[in-house]
Amino acid sequence: KVDYVEDRIQHDNSMNEELVFKLLRTKYIHWEYEEEYRVFIELEEEVNGHYYTDFEGNMELKRVIVGENSNITRSQLDDALGSLSHAVETFKARAGFQQFEMVKDKEQSRWA
Repeated sequence: KVDYVEDRIQHDNSMNEELVFKLLRTKYIHWEYEEEYRVFIELEEEVNGHYYTDFEGNMELKRVIVGENSNITRSQLDDALGSLSHAVETFKARAGFQQFEMVKDKEQSRWA
């Protein structure tokens, strides 16, 4: 379960495993409505320098949000998703103009 906080976590820049996990599961309180959970798993299967795991049991890929600075094309993403491409929602996101938020980019036509 993600911890939502008012203030940034204060630390002295010396990283340890406990601090890293605390940072990874903490978000600003503004995002509390998301009620987010994060799953951390060990990736053991290597293929050409990349690590993967199968979605199994209680994990299901439902959505892929592509960041506004990503160079991946819609075609490349569909290829990567394979048979899941028709069942997974995909869209490009951008920073909100008025608030600290990410929103769906309405100019999806720019995403070839």
